[in-house]
Amino acid sequence: MNLNWLINRLKTLSFLELVFRIYQFLGRKNEKLFLNRNQKSIKHIHFSGVLDIPRIEKLNLPKDLLVFGKNLSIEETIPWHYDLYSNNSFDKKFCFSMSPRTHGNKCVKHTWEINRFHFLVSWAVNYIATGSEKYLNLIKSSISSWIVENPYLIGVNWYSGLEVSVRLLNWWLTIEILNSTDLKHDKYFQQFLTGRWNHSIYHHIKFIRKHLSFYSSANNHLIGELASLYIACSVWDFNKSDRWKKKSKHLLEREILKQHNHGINKEESFEYIQFIADFLTISFWVGEKTNNLFSKSYKDELKNIYDYIYDATDSDGEPYNYGDEDDGFLFKPELKHYNNFKCIIASGVILFNDKAYKQKTTEFGIKNLLIFGRDAEIKYNSSQLEKSEGRSAFFQKQGHFYFKNNDNKIYAHFNVAPLGYLSTAVHGHADALSFVLKVKNQWFLVDPGTYVYHKEPDFRQYFKGTVAHNTIRIDNCDQALSKAPMIWLKHYKSNVQNTSITDELEEVTGEHNGYEAIGTNHRRKVQYRKKENLFLIIDSLSNLNGVIHKAEIIYHIHPDIEIKQTGLNIYELKNQNSSTTVTLNLPNDFQYSVLKGQNNPVIGWYSKGYYQIEPSSVIIGVKNFEDSFECITKIKVETL
Repeated sequence: MNLNWLINRLKTLSFLELVFRIYQFLGRKNEKLFLNRNQKSIKHIHFSGVLDIPRIEKLNLPKDLLVFGKNLSIEETIPWHYDLYSNNSFDKKFCFSMSPRTHGNKCVKHTWEINRFHFLVSWAVNYIATGSEKYLNLIKSSISSWIVENPYLIGVNWYSGLEVSVRLLNWWLTIEILNSTDLKHDKYFQQFLTGRWNHSIYHHIKFIRKHLSFYSSANNHLIGELASLYIACSVWDFNKSDRWKKKSKHLLEREILKQHNHGINKEESFEYIQFIADFLTISFWVGEKTNNLFSKSYKDELKNIYDYIYDATDSDGEPYNYGDEDDGFLFKPELKHYNNFKCIIASGVILFNDKAYKQKTTEFGIKNLLIFGRDAEIKYNSSQLEKSEGRSAFFQKQGHFYFKNNDNKIYAHFNVAPLGYLSTAVHGHADALSFVLKVKNQWFLVDPGTYVYHKEPDFRQYFKGTVAHNTIRIDNCDQALSKAPMIWLKHYKSNVQNTSITDELEEVTGEHNGYEAIGTNHRRKVQYRKKENLFLIIDSLSNLNGVIHKAEIIYHIHPDIEIKQTGLNIYELKNQNSSTTVTLNLPNDFQYSVLKGQNNPVIGWYSKGYYQIEPSSVIIGVKNFEDSFECITKIKVETL
């Protein structure tokens, strides 16, 4: 374990968490000591399906599984411990004896993605669609080989409770699908199901119960673990299932309220919202199906999450991803990236009878069909759309502001939100007062993305740092202090000073204190003059100590956009395939340059998905200042 990481991690712990971590450490030592006894399986565990699985047309599946840009054949023997990133394998030893996230050149994300078993659901769908024994044999062989290669607590695939949870729920959905066929009367398949597979399922449930992510780890991981535990204990009956189901439901009721502020996830990562929403939604649905209903406060907050997804996406239901994004899905039935936000919104038409949601969806979706059934799809298709105006959405208390003009398909986001959740804020980016802009489905000013978590530290630091966001950086410093790939110290505080929405003008003013320690403050006002299709960004920088500081005003441009400088501080942005032009009229008194694809220092890169990267242009203006000053950026949108 890296000593510097340990020291910085200890700085994030409260006294109670420190006691908990010591207890956790001793518990893991005990598990290793009594490993053989822990691997004993339970004899009595009974499955009862709860879903109404319809017959679905055969899915057109890729031959190979695409894992963050790398291909792996899954119709052959699957190397469960193999890392496609480094072409090496993780050791098969006690899971808590290793540090997989920082293990040499290996990347555990690649290994874990394979072991989530998304493909198992796809094979099950194709089995009931075709009746081909090929898919059933693939399911049997993959499960059998995984169990042999991954004894309880042995290997990297037992390290993370969240990964165990995602795998368990994909196994559950697979069994639900197969249970909808004549296989539920097939004694040979039932012997397979109730044999070693059942034993491993129980070990998954036991692991999750024993290794819940509490204290500063109680983010999306804890919700995923609790949801998996609740669902599993609702469909598998064993001697502790009722007790564990009751406990996990109680904690889910608590965590949905703790981790959300009127529907907005406090981790400040938009992509993680769809990941968490699936866990929360499917738990709610299983509760409905088993007559174990969740509370009104749970359902109300779940509705708030759906409302935020609807309000925060553009007119076509496409998201803007602030904070970390790692292409994580709970279910991926077609084995390819898809817009799960639209799928979630579509399910909201059924769950909450909100017909306005249908404005941003085009179909019910395979995932929804598997979870909610054919009757729900029929209800969705027969629902009459109730159109909404698609107005701007301001979340003042949470610090997220979405400017929208559906006539010209203008979509912009201004971020005055906190850094992230809990002491480490692991998935937050130092993006206070950042601004992005999209017009007619084309991004112009962008958040460059995430790219990577634990590998390539210079790139990790860049993508989560202030310089990778459309805001102002002071003295080459981030707005918050980062000491590890997933640890932030000394969080900044953001403050929304005022907002206003009229027919002609929308306006937000916010500030943060991230540079207070070095003697400066940054305040930004964003005005949207709707009739002119004009944004004004008014930045105010205060110098509190009289020391000369360096200010950098930063705008990241999407890789598809061409930049043409038409004046000393004027840049014209255009895509050759679009009739839209965005003109940046930047403040005077700054020295501007356009940088692209540099490695030393890292700057000018864009990541459209995890482990995907390409050069992109960034316009940076630099100014030294001794006195407080104000400057204005004008952003003019012209569409035909």
